[in-house]
Amino acid sequence: MTDEVEFTPKYLAHLTSDMVVDFVVVLGGCDCVSQCSQECIDESVEFSSNLEGTPDGGFWLQTWEDGGQRRHFAMLGGTYDPDRDAFIPPQTYPSWILNNDTLVWEPPVPHPTNFATSGWVWDETILQWIEVDLPLD
Repeated sequence: MTDEVEFTPKYLAHLTSDMVVDFVVVLGGCDCVSQCSQECIDESVEFSSNLEGTPDGGFWLQTWEDGGQRRHFAMLGGTYDPDRDAFIPPQTYPSWILNNDTLVWEPPVPHPTNFATSGWVWDETILQWIEVDLPLD
């Protein structure tokens, strides 16, 4: 009988020199528990760097599906804040403001009270929430 190792995918985010996430890969060779060893990351980076379309320059950081120690999963177009060691999602709309506690973009006008039970969309041109009819099935 062989012991089966549970494989949990690990992810690496590629960052430009401006700290913008421009590439995310799944690590296929790491079977580490919480954080990959530097050796495993180096091997994965070397493999990833040889893939067609992989960006040159910049650097790689581990990211977690649940955000893990870096608060949010690295998203394309998002940024990395080295002072907070955190990934910040891309800005939702130009008028939205980053909440410095949650590192989530928030609208300048709070969500309507029935936001979760009705259809609402943000209208950036008038900076308001607009209620829309949801199709009934």
